[in-house]
Amino acid sequence: MFGQEFAASAPDWANLPGDLLTSVADMVHSVRDRIRMTAVCRSWQTSLVDQKLNFPPCLLLTKTGDKCCFYDISGEEILVELDLPEIRGRRCWGSPFGWLVTWGPDLEIQLFNPLSKATRPLPSLRPLNPYLLEKPTLSSSPDDSDFDCIVLAIYSEHCSLAFAKPGDQAWTPIEDIKGVDDAIYFKGSIYACQSTGEILSYQDLRGTLSKAVVFPPLSPTPEEKSI
Repeated sequence: MFGQEFAASAPDWANLPGDLLTSVADMVHSVRDRIRMTAVCRSWQTSLVDQKLNFPPCLLLTKTGDKCCFYDISGEEILVELDLPEIRGRRCWGSPFGWLVTWGPDLEIQLFNPLSKATRPLPSLRPLNPYLLEKPTLSSSPDDSDFDCIVLAIYSEHCSLAFAKPGDQAWTPIEDIKGVDDAIYFKGSIYACQSTGEILSYQDLRGTLSKAVVFPPLSPTPEEKSI
């Protein structure tokens, strides 16, 4: 009898109103506590899926099974452990925005948020014959509605460069250029460094094929001229 009365009077935490839950989450500044809130139940995870979280720079370390742990570099401690079967067998790259770029044996690539479990599909890389995906880079968070998230990809054994947005039907190759060692997105332009040491800037990403602007080489210093 007592058990039935207690069960009837116990609060139904799973059915808290979403706006109330997000208001509480806004006042929680601990990363650990925010992560724990999303793990309470599915309804809480759904309500908090769009909540932004200032996650410190972490290393993603795999453990046994599907468990992964996030190692806080600044705090020098394991911040949280999560079960992530969604990335099993997939290669992962991190980003400054809390999202992972994952690439599977099927050559399909997608964005994945390990906290909310949200995903953003990207076009297949198959048409580009990508036997090697060297490095993907994000321009902004896929959650940020003020900016279009652009994903850069250095791919193939020739280290070519292409870009796409979540929801695009295909990747856009950036000219017939090879030997890209690194690339970043900065203030609306792509900057790429070639293995030859040249720095290229791609400033128009709205066209079907962007043109490169090659920076002139630096003038030699007096010491270099005397050699």
